[in-house]
Amino acid sequence: MKKRLEIFITVVVSALFIYLLIYSFGILGVRASKLEQEARRSQHIDKSWSVEKAVSDNMGSLIFYDESSDESVFSIYLNRDGFSFGYFFYAGGSVGAITDGVTEFIYADYGSALLSMNHDKVEKIVFGNTSISPILVDPSKPFTVILPDNCESFELYDVNGKSIPIKVYAN
Repeated sequence: MKKRLEIFITVVVSALFIYLLIYSFGILGVRASKLEQEARRSQHIDKSWSVEKAVSDNMGSLIFYDESSDESVFSIYLNRDGFSFGYFFYAGGSVGAITDGVTEFIYADYGSALLSMNHDKVEKIVFGNTSISPILVDPSKPFTVILPDNCESFELYDVNGKSIPIKVYAN
C-alpha cells in the first residue's frame, strides 16, 4: 500500500512539473476554436459586443465591436513555428486606423491580416494574382480577412467600385 502511494505521489508531482515546464516555456497556446473566448477574457471584452474573425494555419485575427458605437478592439494571434501548439497572442487593442479605414497588419513568415470597421463600405478584395478568387465582404459590417500566402498585390473596392487605400503596420 505504501509503495502505491509513493508511485501515485511521484506521478502527480511529475505531471505537475511537466505542466509547469510546458507552460513556462510558452509551448501550449490557444486552440483555434477558443480564440474568441480567450480574447474576450484577456482583453476584458464585453459579451454583448459582436465579433468578426478569420483563422488560418498561421494566424487568427479578430475584431470585436459595439454595434451601437464606433468602439472596437482587435486581437491577433500567431501560430508559432517549432515546438509549440496552438495560437499565441501577439497584438491587440484599439487602433484609430481600424475605425477610420482599412488596416493591414503584416507579420513576416505568418502572413497578413486586414481589419476594418468598414466605414468605407468595402465589398470586394481583388488580387493581382488572377488565380486567386476575389474575396467578397459585407459592406455593412466590420471585417477581418487573412490574405492568402501567394498574394503579391491586392486592391480593395467599395460599393461604388472606388479603390480604397489601406494603412500598413509591419512587424
